[in-house]
Amino acid sequence: MNELTLEWQEGSQLRQEIISQHQPSKHPGTIRLGRDPAQCDIVLSHPTVSGLHIEIFFSPPQDSFKVRNLRGESNPPMIDGQLLPEGEQFLSEGSTIQLGQMLLRVTEISSGVPPTVIMPPQAPIRSSTTPPAIASPTAPPNLWAKVSELRSYFPLREAKSALRELRSFSSECGKRPDSSEIRK
Repeated sequence: MNELTLEWQEGSQLRQEIISQHQPSKHPGTIRLGRDPAQCDIVLSHPTVSGLHIEIFFSPPQDSFKVRNLRGESNPPMIDGQLLPEGEQFLSEGSTIQLGQMLLRVTEISSGVPPTVIMPPQAPIRSSTTPPAIASPTAPPNLWAKVSELRSYFPLREAKSALRELRSFSSECGKRPDSSEIRK
């Protein structure tokens, strides 16, 4: 699940709220911030914050959290030091949201998807078995070896492609490989 962590100082207390993508709220799909407890999910007490100031939501098409101004040009929020008189703005870790004189900071954004680990390619392990001989003298010299090697060390898609190529070649030569040769 996608989550965004907000921190801010309210009086002498450091407050923190975690906003999740599917969090229950007064306005489904968004978390609203402002002074009015009847309209807002996160209530801020500073007098310069509007009753209903902003909403934060997760945008699946952009796979990102966004903030939307609900005040129009009257008391607009500032996002990362820029006024947001209307519309929406992307949020990222470290983003600041200023509502009136209150400053909130996005301290963390986490994704429910585990990080992708990219491994460097490894050299294939060579097999000590000898590929079977091909009856036709015009066959590509190491096509059987290629099929055998691909079946052992590469994704099935590539092995199937080489096998189709081998079968196509074999049918052109009039010889269909038997299954015992393919499995070697």
